[in-house]
Amino acid sequence: MQVLPRPEELALGTWSTTHVPYLTAIGAQDQWVASGYADRIPDVQGALVDLGGDAGLDEERLVASGANVLSSYPFGNPMEGVSQRTGIPVLPLTEYAEPHPLGRAEYVRLFGWLTGRQAQADQVFDGIESTYVMLVDRAQRLALEHGRPTVFAGSSQSGKWTAPGADGLVAQLIEDAGGQYAFSSTAVAAMSLQRVGTNYEVELEQCAAIAAGSEFWGKVVFAPEGWTRAQAMEEAPWCDLDSKTLFHCNTAEVDYFGQAVMEPHFMLGDLVALFQGGEEGSAPRYFKPTPP
Repeated sequence: MQVLPRPEELALGTWSTTHVPYLTAIGAQDQWVASGYADRIPDVQGALVDLGGDAGLDEERLVASGANVLSSYPFGNPMEGVSQRTGIPVLPLTEYAEPHPLGRAEYVRLFGWLTGRQAQADQVFDGIESTYVMLVDRAQRLALEHGRPTVFAGSSQSGKWTAPGADGLVAQLIEDAGGQYAFSSTAVAAMSLQRVGTNYEVELEQCAAIAAGSEFWGKVVFAPEGWTRAQAMEEAPWCDLDSKTLFHCNTAEVDYFGQAVMEPHFMLGDLVALFQGGEEGSAPRYFKPTPP
């Protein structure tokens, strides 16, 4: 049985970079001593020990860092045997599997309990939740007045296309923002799409058919030099993108796979502004209209 230290004695190592925003949100950086993939964490301050990355955990560095807990993820069991070899408890967390944006953000309360900052964590989450709920209410009212636009969201790699599951985070954000996810359960069943993990595998013909009925086209991209409509059209020549509103999230510019876990209200606000119209003067943070 693993025994965790008391909050005042905690020296935390993190293997998953998605755990870092929870710590920074509650001001617990002074209890954070080591991190995996440290080169991927922006604005690291202090003497943080780098525990390694793609090559695996450096257990000698973990021990030398003075960490007495290591947070990780259970997928693939990357920390198998680490506790037995080092004597340091491993805390596997599955925030990434939460289908609701607020479910992921609420993990800040676990880190509040772990670090002895429960009150701060509750305050942070309550603020996120209240803003998110307010935006959902606004989006649903506007959707009743103006209708729900159908939104295509997908990814491509080496010519192969996938789409997030209808029961996952992306679909929830689209629905909460007053949109209708193109890869709904009905559409998926009608086309007999195959599911692999949390995504659907989609043939080009199926992509074209589903995209044809969509008013919005969204994509998460990594584009250090920027992302344009011209690039999107070159990537998907089989789809008439001229008739659609394009938007994107560029992971070269924003921390979509890290900080965004604690900012679902900003992601939702961006989508509400896109689908239903935003408040004048508000600037998008994660999802932006794709320029020409």
